[in-house]
Amino acid sequence: MDKPRSKRWAPISGSANADESYKEQCKRITTEKVYTYECWCRPPFMTVDDDSDEESENSWSDTDSEGDEGDEEEVEDAPKSSKSRCDGGKSCLCEKPAKDYPDHPWITTKAGRVKFGTQMVMMSLRCPDNFDMHIYNDFEGLGVREVLENLVIDFMESEDNWREQWVVCEALTFVMHSEMVDSLMGIDDPDSVRAIYSLVARTFLSMFGRLEREAVMSEMSEVRNLGLIMALCLKWAHDIRADVDWDGELFVHQTKTSSRNDSAKLTMADGSSTTYQFAVGNFDGIILSYANKYAIPLTGPPDIDDIAAEVEIDDVKLPPSGVKEDPFCLKKAYQSYKKNYGRCADGPHSKPVVGGDSYDITTMSPRERKECSFTGKDPLSKKELKMLKEGMVMQLA
Repeated sequence: MDKPRSKRWAPISGSANADESYKEQCKRITTEKVYTYECWCRPPFMTVDDDSDEESENSWSDTDSEGDEGDEEEVEDAPKSSKSRCDGGKSCLCEKPAKDYPDHPWITTKAGRVKFGTQMVMMSLRCPDNFDMHIYNDFEGLGVREVLENLVIDFMESEDNWREQWVVCEALTFVMHSEMVDSLMGIDDPDSVRAIYSLVARTFLSMFGRLEREAVMSEMSEVRNLGLIMALCLKWAHDIRADVDWDGELFVHQTKTSSRNDSAKLTMADGSSTTYQFAVGNFDGIILSYANKYAIPLTGPPDIDDIAAEVEIDDVKLPPSGVKEDPFCLKKAYQSYKKNYGRCADGPHSKPVVGGDSYDITTMSPRERKECSFTGKDPLSKKELKMLKEGMVMQLA
């Protein structure tokens, strides 16, 4: 957890402050507790309409998780059900220990809760509407893409700690279901949308492959929300395919000229080598096959059984057990993504980069913000600029 400030960030950056705040909050929680699991009373990405309409067919939480059976006295003082309004844990389930509510599906690590909140801050800093500005049409969508790139980088930089990688995947899964990613779908570069979605999908695959290598892929795993994150991955793929009229494959290989299948040369535990072929386009089929292999019950979305029934798994082959490296080649795919879609920040002949805070409005100069402001004034006050320089986190509505 105790890592130096990332070189991704500008000297004055709301994103940098949010990233540092995440690290500080995790240190305060302590190493012993930061990866323990706690409840959310409902999916944190529910819309206002979902929250106010308890009978909505689109509701993510259509059942009470605490149970309505048994002696009324035993449940009299229990936290309110997921159908009650969230009050941040005063009477709802939020932040209650997951071990005390074993049937409640909406749980993450403590670090996962903080990490997701950090991403909401990151995306808000890249939304011109929050600053009463107009920069250009695709700006917000490209900012969302930048946040996703940063999460993939966070994942790879945490390769020495699989639990922290899981935290990244918890946050990434919730982000992909939030309304804030909608602007990404509207940018005038559908190839880059396919590419970042494919990279996100491959990150999930890399995580599940890592869990298998760590021997924690099971129904009784210490990773208590395996079934939830797997289910959310399947629902993400299902919803995107249903909602968007794509011309061709949605999830594609990173290189523009490659075939549909990827091929990975792997080293087995006994030193022998083997080749594994897979299709990123069927990442949900691979995830469902992992769930079936280890008898992991899918939970969370009310329609997950119907979604899982539609996933094609007949031709899916999982990586052989006992491999030493990532069978889904995330690092290689990331380098290809960076080459094809990275920004040449230091000129046309510089090395392409991805992630960072180029779309964070707090990193713009006052003059640049004034030029795009509806009022002709810098939307950030002198007090706010001073607080940014002091490392304060800027949270916007």
